[in-house]
Amino acid sequence: MMCRSLKVSSSGYYDWRSRPLRTRAQDNQRLLARIRTLHEDSDGVLGSPRIRDDLRHEGCSLNHVARLMQVNGIQGIPHKKRWGK
Repeated sequence: MMCRSLKVSSSGYYDWRSRPLRTRAQDNQRLLARIRTLHEDSDGVLGSPRIRDDLRHEGCSLNHVARLMQVNGIQGIPHKKRWGK
């Protein structure tokens, strides 16, 4: 019934379901696992710029790290700005 309402063949659905993840999705999962470990090791303090600095050698951009963190609800604790010093 679901295949009929979505206008796809049942064989196409089962073929899609059994396909492996794309390379980009696999890379995102690997990077997200690395981001989570760095974030947990810092007790939740590090945000995307400082995590990106730690992942610099892996060739990922700040926007990529920030997007993955935002989609998965990971955020750092901002520092208070000190004025007058």
